Amino acid sequence: MKLKELRDYLFVDTGDSVKWRRDVAATIIGSLVIIIVVAAVSFLAQVSSGGEARSLLNSLMPTTRFLASGIMTASTTILALMVTLLSLSLQKKDKLDDIILKRIRQLATVTTATLIVVVVFLSMHNLPIKDSSEISQGILVTAYYIFVGLAALLSGLLVGVVLLLFFTLKQMIHSVAPNLDK
Repeated sequence: MKLKELRDYLFVDTGDSVKWRRDVAATIIGSLVIIIVVAAVSFLAQVSSGGEARSLLNSLMPTTRFLASGIMTASTTILALMVTLLSLSLQKKDKLDDIILKRIRQLATVTTATLIVVVVFLSMHNLPIKDSSEISQGILVTAYYIFVGLAALLSGLLVGVVLLLFFTLKQMIHSVAPNLDK
């Protein structure tokens, strides 16, 4: 898709579908910026030796475990709250707009994907990387870059989930009180 076509697709029409596409674009851009920044800072370390990688992994693993646990908690909480939101909306006489349901479905998809990646990432923390002296230097360097890459990806996914949640709530508020923005 050419840049002009992408711009026209994202911004030319009016209505809810264009707001949705703009919000998706903003979410993707926000997530990519975080992924690139975190990965760039981490990859600047230029790890070349196994001893250096082992040392960096030893210091990185507790921090990434904490990050992953926080992301897992946030993801499960968001999913639980969305189920509550949907059950409350079913009890209401005015149903949610299709665009809001589409946003909720998209948010649930991204949140579930984030939860799956974070569970895999937390499972990787159980590998005996820092204890074994028989692991080759290449594997340690590769493990370091995998941990850094997944931490960057998870950070970007969390930012994406938060942005999607923000845009969904903004759309819900607009549908309940359309004159609020005026």
